[in-house]
Amino acid sequence: MRQASSKKEYLLKLKLKKEDPVELPMDDQFFEAMHNKIMQAVDATEIKPGSKWNKATIFLERKTLFSKTFAKKIFKSGITGWVTSIGLGLIGMTSQASAYIEYLKDSTRL
Repeated sequence: MRQASSKKEYLLKLKLKKEDPVELPMDDQFFEAMHNKIMQAVDATEIKPGSKWNKATIFLERKTLFSKTFAKKIFKSGITGWVTSIGLGLIGMTSQASAYIEYLKDSTRL
């Protein structure tokens, strides 16, 4: 039992050590060196033109595409409308039926 707890403690220490905040030096030389490294990496990176098959859709094109979510919304709104109309129809039928029952009750008293 002691070995398991020591292993857990060891793993906990490793996890806490990984989560320790990194302290960056606040001098200008450090940031200049980091900026220079980034700029060298950017200069060394070659941007290849994409093929016509891998064309990324831009924002406006994305708005014009018919999406599956739009079809789902249409389907859900159709189902909702259908259920609502049936529910209102049943309410109307029950109110008419109750009015007819009241009419029959009144006519039998005469």
